[in-house]
Amino acid sequence: MAHEKYLILRHDDEWKIRLNGRLYGPYEGRDAALEAAIEVAHAMGEIGIQAQVAVEDAGSNVMTAWTYDQDFTTLAR
Repeated sequence: MAHEKYLILRHDDEWKIRLNGRLYGPYEGRDAALEAAIEVAHAMGEIGIQAQVAVEDAGSNVMTAWTYDQDFTTLAR
């Protein structure tokens, strides 16, 4: 099974998502970026691509926020 990791980070004073070396965004805030990443990661998981979302804090520490098939999140659609 393929694996993708979506990283939420602050870049040039904007919230963005990094995937495979590319940046996506900006988003209105951390929570908006997180919600967008989880939504896409969930869709990838549904087609067999194991996906995970992580968040980088101000100290450059990375923490897993969501993993497909391990975390339940209700997404507003």
